[in-house]
Amino acid sequence: MTRPTVFLRKIFVFALLLVFASAASAQEGPLSLADIMTGLNAASSGMTKSQLNTYIKQRVEKRGVTFTLSSVIQQELVRAGAGPSLIAAIRANGPTASQTSTTKSTTKAPSIKFDKVWVEKNQTKSGRKGMIVHAKYTAYNLLNTPLQLTVRVQDAKKQMIKSANKSFANKSGQFALYKNFKPGFDAAVYKDWSVFLPYGELNLSPGTHSLKLDVDIIYPDGKILQHLVMYPTSVVIPKPSLRPPKGIFDKMWVDYGVRQSGELGMRVHTKIRVRNLKDQLCYLKISFTKDNGEVLKAGNTLFADGNGGVALFKELTPGYAATVYSDLSVFLPYKELNLPKGKYNLKMHADLTYPDGGVITHLNYYRFTYTKR
Repeated sequence: MTRPTVFLRKIFVFALLLVFASAASAQEGPLSLADIMTGLNAASSGMTKSQLNTYIKQRVEKRGVTFTLSSVIQQELVRAGAGPSLIAAIRANGPTASQTSTTKSTTKAPSIKFDKVWVEKNQTKSGRKGMIVHAKYTAYNLLNTPLQLTVRVQDAKKQMIKSANKSFANKSGQFALYKNFKPGFDAAVYKDWSVFLPYGELNLSPGTHSLKLDVDIIYPDGKILQHLVMYPTSVVIPKPSLRPPKGIFDKMWVDYGVRQSGELGMRVHTKIRVRNLKDQLCYLKISFTKDNGEVLKAGNTLFADGNGGVALFKELTPGYAATVYSDLSVFLPYKELNLPKGKYNLKMHADLTYPDGGVITHLNYYRFTYTKR
């Protein structure tokens, strides 16, 4: 290489350094797209593409960039000579990524401005008595972020109430309600975001209970974004009827070879009457055995009881002291019988049960033949 060529290359490198230095403040602010394009387009002056990429990548990792890497910008950078490692550095050090301690983030912090919480007591939904919990708040700087309003319940001893029902429990087993939302604006106002709290899921003894509702905004993984309020309230649980609860069987029938959600199976119908269980949670349970009493073992927990046997459940909350259910139906895909090929004499057991599985009344046996080909 001739002495003039070496001299010119040194001049170019010095000029390139000046380009990046001139874009920096006293504390070296992030690089703009124009800064990076200027450096990449100088490749014809002597430095190799690899050398340019390495130098610019180091500056990006140190100072960050002012822009978010879109597909269009990425295409322009690649055309200008940006390699995969430089592209990755730009993506990782954009304005929404974590910055080094020497870089001030220009992203506004996400937050929730709480307004108020209020409740409507003694409401009924799907035959269940409970309260509706309302919340008003504004979400800031959370555009298109999946979030949840969640409500937990604290008892008078300042202990969080537990729930054995997975549909009303968080990962810690605490009773919890959830309502999903995703802000569509940088400042999204939720004037009335509500959830229904069934009294029966609190597993409280009869009497008046002083409670506090712990209302939070969380991410889907359970991490708390912001605690809103501990809202004091009370719940009155009525004493159960002195008359013993019971179920009265009327009839049972089956539709075979029907499809639901694309799956072939059987739909079991039951007509029953329920006495002395007003506003109390109970279940119609249909379990399956062979005709000799051998329990069919479930292969899917969605179609299983607490002992692992194949079972179907229908949740009930009678609205009257004497409630008639003229057609309670449940569907079982044939594959959930979990049997090998063959012909089987099977039996269904219909029971009215408490939430903990205790039997209130055995209702009926129903024998049928099943052939798996």
